[in-house]
Amino acid sequence: MKLLLEQWREYLKEQETIAVGQCYPFAVEMSNKSSESEFTDLDKFKVVHGRVTDKFSGESVLHAWVEKGDMVFDAQTSHTKPNGIPKAYYEKIYELDPHAVYTAEETILKCMKTGHKGPWNHINEVTTLEPEVKQGFRQAIIDSNFWNLPHEEGDVELGTDDEFSTPAVDALMDALNMRAEELNTDLHFILTVTDEEEYTLAPNDEYGGYPNNWMMRGQYRGPHKGKHIIWLELRPLSEDFNIDDVDISKLAKKISLTINHELVHYKQLKKQAQSKGISEEDAWEEMLADPRQFSKSGKYSDYITRHIEVDAFAHEAAEQLLDKYSPDEALSIIRKKNGTTDGIVGDYIATIGGNSAEIRKFWTKLYTQIQQQSQELSEDSDFQKNMKKNLPKELDFLLNKGKNNKKEGEGVTNPPNPKFDSKPPGASGG
Repeated sequence: MKLLLEQWREYLKEQETIAVGQCYPFAVEMSNKSSESEFTDLDKFKVVHGRVTDKFSGESVLHAWVEKGDMVFDAQTSHTKPNGIPKAYYEKIYELDPHAVYTAEETILKCMKTGHKGPWNHINEVTTLEPEVKQGFRQAIIDSNFWNLPHEEGDVELGTDDEFSTPAVDALMDALNMRAEELNTDLHFILTVTDEEEYTLAPNDEYGGYPNNWMMRGQYRGPHKGKHIIWLELRPLSEDFNIDDVDISKLAKKISLTINHELVHYKQLKKQAQSKGISEEDAWEEMLADPRQFSKSGKYSDYITRHIEVDAFAHEAAEQLLDKYSPDEALSIIRKKNGTTDGIVGDYIATIGGNSAEIRKFWTKLYTQIQQQSQELSEDSDFQKNMKKNLPKELDFLLNKGKNNKKEGEGVTNPPNPKFDSKPPGASGG
C-alpha cells in the first residue's frame, strides 16, 4: 500500500508539466463537455471549488476539481490520467476542504454571469486586485513622465501640512489621482518626498536602489471624507544622479508594486466592513485596534507577520516573482523554501528567521497568490469585456430565453452541440 501511495503521489506532482492556475478553466471546460444526463445531476457530475492540502509537503492552495461518481478529474493530472483518479486515492494524498459545489449547468452560468472562470465564492482567502486597476495605475505612472521633472535635493520644497514635495512628485500625484477617478475608485493619493539627506538617491547608494528605486515607503491611511488615502513617499535625487541610467519600466514597476501592496490593505478594509455590516470608518478603527492586524511593539518582525501584512507581502512577492519567472518556475522556486534569497521573498524569510509557523503562513499565501495571479496573466486581457458580448447563441438562449429557464421551470438542459469553449490562451485550439 505504501508503494502504491507513493506512485499515486508521483502522478499528482505534475504541476511542472502544465500551466498553473488553470484548474478553474479546466473545470469550466469539462462542464461544457458534460453529457445531457450529467448537466444538472450532482450525483453524476460536480465541480468542486475549495482548498487542497498536500499531506506530504503541507502545501495548501485554492483549487478546483471535477468529480464524476467515485472518480476525480484534476487539471494537474489530466495529461497522464485523462480518465480520472479514484477519489479514495485522491483523498489519501490531499486533505480536501470543499467550499462550493456546482453542477455543470451552474458552472457555465457562473462563468457567463461573472465574466471569469472562478473562483467565485472563496476568492477572499487571499486578497486579489482587479487587473485593470493594477495596470491602470502602472500606466498612469508611465504616462506622467514625472522623472523628467525637477526632483533633486535642491528642488525639495515645503508644501502643506509640513510635508515636502518636488515638481516630479506633484506630477505623479496628479496622474495617479486622475487615473483613480477614471477607474471609478474612491481612492486618493498623497505623495511626498523625504527631506532626510541620508536617503538621497545617488550612484553609490548604500541601499542598492540606484537608479530605479525611488521609493521611500508607502502606507494605506484608511477612509477619510469619502476617500481612501494611499500615501507614498519618494527619495530625492543627488546632483550627480544620471537620469539616462534610469530604466523607466523598472522605475514604474517598483512604484506600482508599492501601490499594489497598499491596495491590498484597501481591499481588506472594504471586505471587513462588508462582512461585519459596519461603516468603513468603523471597520478602520477596529482594524487599528486589533493586535492580530496591527503590531503595537514597533518591531519590523512583528509588523510583517500581522494577518493583513502576510496577505499584502504575499501579493507583492508573487507579483515580483511572476515579473521575472514563468508561473511554473516561480512555484518551483518557492517549493524549495530556500530557492531564492533575493527580492521580497528573501527579505521576508530573513526577517522571520527560523519561525516555521510564520513561514508556513506566508508560504501558503504566496503559493496561492502565484496561482491566482498566473491565472490572471493567462486570461485574454479582453476576456471579461467580451465574455457577455460574444456569447454563443446556444448559451445565450440557455441563459435568457430557454423554455427551461430558471424563472420558468426546474432548470435548464444542455443545449445540443454547445460551442462554449474555455481553453486558456496558448493551449491547442485556444
